Amino acid sequence: MRAVTIEEVKEHASEYDAWTIFEGRVYNLTPYLHYHPGGLSILLTSGVAGADCTKLFKKYHKWVNGHTMLQKCEIGWIHSDPSSICDE
Repeated sequence: MRAVTIEEVKEHASEYDAWTIFEGRVYNLTPYLHYHPGGLSILLTSGVAGADCTKLFKKYHKWVNGHTMLQKCEIGWIHSDPSSICDE
């Protein structure tokens, strides 16, 4: 577990290397991508891989505990640098 910058998360936005931010925590979604019930493309094209997925996740899965579901994929937490702006 470590602090991760937004810039670092943005570098991981492909089918073979996908990270996301959910409620301030950073997750490596790569092992989960092909198991997502909504399909791979939604995770790669809708601002999930390489970005903050919090708003989108809560829109479609408000009843799901995302942290519990992805706990084995957790890398760390987003580094809070007041001078950086997070994509939402």
